[in-house]
Amino acid sequence: MSDKHPQSERPTGAGVEVNPHDCFTVTEYIPFPDDLITWCMCQEDRTGINDPRIREYVWNVLLPNVKAIPNFPMDLSEIRPCAYHVNLTTLAVTPHDHLPFVLTTVLYLTDSEGCLVVEPHSEKPYRVHPRAGRMVTIHGSTVHAVEHSTDNQLRVALVVSYEFPRP
Repeated sequence: MSDKHPQSERPTGAGVEVNPHDCFTVTEYIPFPDDLITWCMCQEDRTGINDPRIREYVWNVLLPNVKAIPNFPMDLSEIRPCAYHVNLTTLAVTPHDHLPFVLTTVLYLTDSEGCLVVEPHSEKPYRVHPRAGRMVTIHGSTVHAVEHSTDNQLRVALVVSYEFPRP
């Protein structure tokens, strides 16, 4: 899990212009219950999660880990999850972003091949290998793609997008 970073040392974020390229972190060893994979796979509509157990996990485990990311270039103290979906596939996903959301996390629930590629059209794209318990946090405007899983292992990821409360 991420170590706590004192709030007083964090730059403010809501309403402050932040470079999206600075908003990219990988956090290892996010704990999750074994049943989370089953809950995610049993969702009738994987584009909108309605299982209260998954939502409770997001609010009680993922959100505190997101807020605790050290040296993040925006104040995450008021951020809240607002959109959830499950990615279950071995296939590639074309480049996309998560606008209008300010932040997105991808929590891998299984090990597989087929990297998440951050900024795939840049000179130096960054590849993140899917490993159970690894959480990737990116700005909502960050373009990313997913490579085809070369080992044909099902890639299971819980994707959560966040927003700041509206005034």
